[in-house]
Amino acid sequence: MSMETDLAVGGGGIAGLTAANRAAQLGARVLVLEAGEDEHYACNSRIATGVLNVAHTDPHSDPALLRQAIEVDTEGHAMPALADALAGTVGRVMAWLRVEGARMIKVPIHGTSRWMLAPPRIARDGAPLPGLLAAGACTGGIEGGPLGGYVGGFLKAATLGFIAAETIGAKVGAPTP
Repeated sequence: MSMETDLAVGGGGIAGLTAANRAAQLGARVLVLEAGEDEHYACNSRIATGVLNVAHTDPHSDPALLRQAIEVDTEGHAMPALADALAGTVGRVMAWLRVEGARMIKVPIHGTSRWMLAPPRIARDGAPLPGLLAAGACTGGIEGGPLGGYVGGFLKAATLGFIAAETIGAKVGAPTP
């Protein structure tokens, strides 16, 4: 079988699904490759809290403030170009996630109001867990890497997938808003 694609996405986690969906919206032909077969296999999105932040900072904050928070949170080890891209794009990603149907609520966590995906899902022991954007979404090892460990894994993954998709969309001639 032969298949022509503009983008092959490795992994059906939040970054991969965001990249695939956004690239398809922009006119790219997309193929998603996912190795996990069991719908309950262990991955970061299954245990992630669903809190949407960038370096413990509200993602709606000014990009300069987000960039500064990334610098502090990673102790200066973030790749500047990626940190700039994350800080400058995350606001658009939050809006895009809402348009795509993600529901977000503000919840108090350690005395600070934080955005969280909603509604909560229920764990096997009956305790409420934060809702996830898509059932079974996995981000693999996104917590490490060039932006450091605690920059906000779930939203970081979605934002980097979004940026990648818009890069591919630009290459296939799709307009980027």
